[in-house]
Amino acid sequence: MPIRIPTKTIILQRNGKNFSPPVGKPFQFTAEELKEIDALNKTVLRKPINEEAELQGSDAKQPTPASNADAKQATAPAKTGGKTSGKTAADDL
Repeated sequence: MPIRIPTKTIILQRNGKNFSPPVGKPFQFTAEELKEIDALNKTVLRKPINEEAELQGSDAKQPTPASNADAKQATAPAKTGGKTSGKTAADDL
């Protein structure tokens, strides 16, 4: 399976489930997926250039649609800052 790097968000469907490969990270696409994506927009994918060394030395598996969805759910919401008391700086004067 050819490895390409998405430069923009792409939504694919594998095994009946939608998922999005990570933007800017190498991902293994099927030949059929590459043909379909190239027909729609040729600038969305690029070949790995600087990542070649990383790809040759690692046996890391690509995320599956289920693990990609799990990662999104595991992301904690952002904390918001702000004062917790009703005091203002003028109250201290």
